[in-house]
Amino acid sequence: MMNTRHILFMILTAIGLAACKKEQLPVPEKPNVELPDSPTISYKELNRKLKASDVNPMNLDVNDDGVIDYSYFLQYAVMSGTVRLYAGVNPVFGSSTAAGEQNDEEFLNMGHLHSFTVTMPIQSTLTWTQEHSILGVRYEDPNGGNRTYAGQWGNGQPTIMSARLSVNGKTHYGWIRLKFDKVTEELILIDAAWNTITDQAIKAGAK
Repeated sequence: MMNTRHILFMILTAIGLAACKKEQLPVPEKPNVELPDSPTISYKELNRKLKASDVNPMNLDVNDDGVIDYSYFLQYAVMSGTVRLYAGVNPVFGSSTAAGEQNDEEFLNMGHLHSFTVTMPIQSTLTWTQEHSILGVRYEDPNGGNRTYAGQWGNGQPTIMSARLSVNGKTHYGWIRLKFDKVTEELILIDAAWNTITDQAIKAGAK
């Protein structure tokens, strides 16, 4: 039969083993995982610039399918006694964007592109156009007067435009963030995203 010392030794040994097991198997901490706004959204950074001195427009393929979706331009024009610098966009190959009505008093009869703040929905109910549209325009008196700016991108701040793409004959919605720099007079493409699900809306700025 076991005496009291043996029993006490076995109890202390069991407690020590249990303590070792607890030290060897700590409870793991839950990692902080940053999830995308939606797994169906394809996002990319652009970081591209167009200068007023550039001869060719800046083309953008939003969904990287090898087809140009938008062509951006900076164009000088003299109209109604003012020298104007237009920052604009031309949707091509079935793409379109949300914009106002065409204006006979502007170059190419362009209307002004609509801008979107973050989380605003970009969807089928918007007024879409495949015509050239104005991002921003600088007006200048040819006699050396003050410069004034107009358009949703005329304030020089990064702003989002809508995108409706034609992918294999199907409609997809997206957004493009860009800036018309009033100091350098450059058009800067910052980033863009599109929804890979056909006909499904996307929130402006969603990644």
